[in-house]
Amino acid sequence: ETLAPLPYATALGALLAHITGAAESETYQPMNVNFGLFPPIPGRTKKTDRKRMYTDRGRTALAQWLSSPQPPEPADISPEPAAFA
Repeated sequence: ETLAPLPYATALGALLAHITGAAESETYQPMNVNFGLFPPIPGRTKKTDRKRMYTDRGRTALAQWLSSPQPPEPADISPEPAAFA
């Protein structure tokens, strides 16, 4: 049985997306999970609020993925340089 990929909003899903295509092959560097790998949160928010939003979104996406009989395919994300605030 084949499982759908983890949602990009989860830590493991974001890391898998990075190592399987979002990174440029010429400049690829292995890395640990960090908030710069996650799809961006729209709008401007304070750093602590943004991290909470990433965490909440990831938990929700993982819960939906786990409870779904056939987990949905994650939405496409375009590789964007990490924005540091």
